[in-house]
Amino acid sequence: MISWTVAAPAIGAAFVASLVEAVEAFTIVLAVGTLRGWRPALIGAVAALGVLAFLVVILGPLLSRTLEDFGLGVG
Repeated sequence: MISWTVAAPAIGAAFVASLVEAVEAFTIVLAVGTLRGWRPALIGAVAALGVLAFLVVILGPLLSRTLEDFGLGVG
């Protein structure tokens, strides 16, 4: 099992990076909503969340594989 002193910096960096991306996405939706109207902005945001959920459901199980399974593609 990996220790928290090794995992915590990686987990913290991933969390902060995800937070930055969420703020960026919110800013884009806010800008589109202000300039073009809230209906297209919210439709686009909901469509993007739907695509993201679809990709997570389809590609998520690949994360449970070990790195040895991907050795041929990477190497």
